[in-house]
Amino acid sequence: MTSQYDFVNELNKKRDLNIYPTKPRKPVESTFGKEYHLYANALHKYDLDIIKYQSAMNEYRNKDNQAQSEFKISLFEYLGITDHPKAEKIYNMARSKGDSLDSIVEWAEELSELILE
Repeated sequence: MTSQYDFVNELNKKRDLNIYPTKPRKPVESTFGKEYHLYANALHKYDLDIIKYQSAMNEYRNKDNQAQSEFKISLFEYLGITDHPKAEKIYNMARSKGDSLDSIVEWAEELSELILE
């Protein structure tokens, strides 16, 4: 069971994922010297930030996919169509019509009546 505090933390993590690292600009004046070393350090930091960002995005996508799978399983159990051959089709149709979890459930309830009768 997640608390409101956990929910806020998840929102903050998602917001942080939307911040894509920006690549530093290459110095125009010279290719050697202090400016170039600063650029090289900034470029190295950028590479590390990209790796960190991609890792965080992969973790977020994995959690999101897992949550969607758990939602789908729970929905099938709620509707009583866990072993029905058209359960996946009902879910896909409801998902294409609904724009939130509530509306997906409503559409799935309506569509499942067609195969349960």
